[in-house]
Order: sequence, then structure tokens, then C-alpha cells
Amino acid sequence: IVSAEYISGQRLRCISPPSQNTRIIGKSVKVAISVNGGFDFVENENALYTYTTILNVLSMYPAAGPTTGGTVIKIYLSGLNSTIMQDIQCHFGTYKNAMPAIIGNLDNIVTCKSPPAIRRQEGAVAVEISKNGGNDISISSKTFLYYVPPIVTHVFPRFGFIDGGEKVTITGVGFLNVPEIKCRFGPIITSATWFSSSQIVCVSPPISDFPGQQTPSKSVNIEITNNAVDFSGSSLSSFYQYREYPVVHSIQPNQVPQCGRTTVQITGKELNNAVSCKFGLLGESVPVLHSTEYMVICQPPAIDTFSPYLGQNVEIYVSFGVTFIPLGLSIIYSESVSLEFFYNRTLNEILHYPEVITIEPSIVTSNSRQWITIHGKNFDNEERTGCNFGKDLHNKAEFISSEMVRCRAPKIIPGDLIIEVVNGGSHFVSKNGKMLTVVADITISYLFPKFGPRNGGTIVKVVGLFPVNSKIFGQESQNKVLCRFGSVKAFAITVSTNQIVCVAPTFSSAVLDSTVKVQVSLDGGNNFS
Repeated sequence: IVSAEYISGQRLRCISPPSQNTRIIGKSVKVAISVNGGFDFVENENALYTYTTILNVLSMYPAAGPTTGGTVIKIYLSGLNSTIMQDIQCHFGTYKNAMPAIIGNLDNIVTCKSPPAIRRQEGAVAVEISKNGGNDISISSKTFLYYVPPIVTHVFPRFGFIDGGEKVTITGVGFLNVPEIKCRFGPIITSATWFSSSQIVCVSPPISDFPGQQTPSKSVNIEITNNAVDFSGSSLSSFYQYREYPVVHSIQPNQVPQCGRTTVQITGKELNNAVSCKFGLLGESVPVLHSTEYMVICQPPAIDTFSPYLGQNVEIYVSFGVTFIPLGLSIIYSESVSLEFFYNRTLNEILHYPEVITIEPSIVTSNSRQWITIHGKNFDNEERTGCNFGKDLHNKAEFISSEMVRCRAPKIIPGDLIIEVVNGGSHFVSKNGKMLTVVADITISYLFPKFGPRNGGTIVKVVGLFPVNSKIFGQESQNKVLCRFGSVKAFAITVSTNQIVCVAPTFSSAVLDSTVKVQVSLDGGNNFS
């Protein structure tokens, strides 16, 4: 007999007593009520109560998921039996709505979908199971970790060969250092090597692993997962293309001077997108000056008198991104230089190397493809005049004058590199160059809150990837961070490289409930995300 709480003339509330007999578990007992202190009880044949085992969460997989919710989680339980196969619910932290559980074919396993994290905030929340509509909730101390969904902003290289094995560097935001982090090339999942929250490396699988008939030019999307279940999704910046191996036919000339001041032309097919050449396995890497599907032009580097390559057949290697592959062709370095070499160049070309004095801008983001204006001397108005970005990247130059050219920056992994100018007539490379600093792209993942009053003043948290550091922007970098709401610039403070706080400005439009784009600048408002 237990006490009852009066609710109304038709409702009472009682707390079930503990069962003194374990054999009663799974069986039903009658529930009767008394209104005179226990002297007289009233029963009903439909008023039955069933004792069940206590539910307990043993483990779950995956144990983490994105703050957007929707992760399908298998929860392993103890105490689940046929008498309580209905009204099972999952509870995530303080989320007000319980999530319905799906009973699987296997005993003691249910499946739930995670709800969105409260206020889209990262962190661990308790996961519990309830029966009978949420009246009895387990106390298991098991947690589920919410994380910001990963975003891919850049893939390098953007293509590789059909046999796979290419190390692909993926830049982005939200990469976790966990065993479950993986890459997916189309339908094929591969392991990932974690370097930082913004960079991982994955190895491309061979195209033969793909289901169905695949063409050599197959493009796939690279997606990232932190829990081996939820992937980042496709975007224009995450595509990767498979291609056939190059086939080469000939090289002209096959003999070059020791000083290296000439160019060689390699002909064949599948040669487009070549970025650098190497003469000899231990030779210096040099950028490709020009390439098409059927031709590659490179300038062999100079070698000294004691080089083992002098007077020998030197094998040629070409890189289309990261690794070098042998072409099966060779050249010979010769101590003597033929007269033809001099006749092919004017005295002006031989005596005057291009000279780089300044570049503008000197800081770019990795995916900006921004124009770089180069000031200097002795620039050729030739079709093949171009810019070297480090040792492995080359872009054609737009000639403005003998003292000014401009080149569009390619997509580059963040870091420092030297810009040089290559004259198209002589193929001479400037003896000096200028440093270009490449920083990761500004990426905004989400805002909170996403709305506020028209008179402004709302503190808005912007989460993403913001590569601010004193080396690049100086000690006053904090003063250069701005937000822009529509066309209105607003005050901002950097909390970390993954978070900026803005103050929403006053909104003057007469239109109610208007939506504006929020952007971030790290250089005082010259460039916005």
C-alpha cells in the first residue's frame, strides 16, 4: 500500500513501490484505490501495472556528431525486453523534446537521431533512455559530444592519377584529432592523417575501387567526417579529378649547356596541368614555363663543373601536383655551348635579366586568385613572360610595361613563397624575388544569434576560420578586424582564430524583417570574406 496524491475528482497520482520479488519482473499486478484509509479498495480488470527491468545505457556509436543534429546513433542497453518495446525515448542533455527510439532486430539495441545542439554550441551532453513515455529515465552518465561540422575550403592537388596513392592535403575548419576522422572520395572512405584543426592529409584510392564503370576523367567530391558517419557534403572547393598517366614522345633539344640558359620542349599527351620539372632524381625542381595537353616547356637548372650529371644522360621527371613521375626521356648537360644558342637570343636578352623591385599586395588568401602587380625592370612583352610562385607554380603574366607586369595568384597552400618573373623571350628568371605571404581563407561556419533589433547593439558571435596573427598583420591586427552587415561596417574583436565577436550596427532600411549578409575583413576593410 502506498500513499496517493489527489489531483482531481477523476485523477490520483501514486508512486509505484519497489518489487520485493524478482520473479514478478515482466508480469502485471492489479492496481486498486482506497478513499477511506485503506479499509476498502476498488479494482478494475484493466487497471494493471507491469514491473520491468531497469534500463541502462552501456555505450553508443558514434559518440559524437555535428551541432546541426541528425546523427543516427546506435545505443546499446541493458534491461530491454519484450515487455517494454514501446514508448522508448532518447534524451540529450537539457533538450526539451525527447527523441523517439527505433527498436532494432538485435536485443538491447535502439537507434536514435541526435537533435540540433542547443544554440548550436559545442560540448558534451548526457544521453539517457526512458520508457513509459518519459516517466522513468536512466541514469547512466554516458555522454555525446557535439562539434562544429567540418568544412573543406581547399584541396591540393586537385587531381591525381587513376592508380591512386596521391597524398591530398585538405584545408578547412573543424577537423578533430580523433580516430574516426576520415576522408571520402566519392563513395570510397579512406583514412586521414591529422595535422591541425584546419589541415589533414588523405591518400586517394585507385579508381578501380569505385563501383560501376568509371572514366579516367572522373571527378569526385572529397568529404570529411569526424565520427565515421556524418560527412561534410559537397562544395565547389572540394572536387578532385582522376586522370590518365602522361605519354611522352620526344624532347627538343636533347643536349643543353651546363649553365642551363635554354629551354627544352617535351611533347606527348596528357601533359596539361604539369607544374614543375626535375632533371635527374636528385636535381633541382624548376617550374613549368608553359604547358598544354600535348607539350611542356621547362628551363633546366645550371649545374657546376663537379656535378655527376655533366656529360651524362639525365632522366627527366615531371610533377602534376606533389610527387614527381619519370617520363622515360633524358637530356645531356654539355660543357660547350653551341653557336645556335647565342644566335637564338639577342645581345639585349643575354645582358639583361628581369628584376623584381616590389609586389602589391604582398599578402593574399589561398583561394583568392588575386592579381599581383609586380614593379621592376627589363620585363619582356612576350607571350611566354610569366611569374614563378615558389619553385612549383607558374602563371602567365599580363604585360603592362617593361617596368610593370601583373600575374594572377594560383590557389596556394598557406605559407611564404618567393615571386619571380620569367621573361618570355630569353626565359631568363629574375635573380631576385619578393616574398608573398599566403594565409588561409576566411571561412564563416555560422552566426549566433542570427537576428536582432533594428537599433543595433546586438553582440553577434561569428564562428569559422580567421587566420589573424601578428606576424602577418602586425601587433595592431586587432584594430584591422571588421565585420560588415550588408554595406555597413561594424566594430569587431578577435576572440581566437575560430571566433570573432561583432556589434550589429543600426539598420536604417524601412523594410521590416530584412536579412543582410554578414562578412569579415582582417585587413581594415580592404577585403571581405
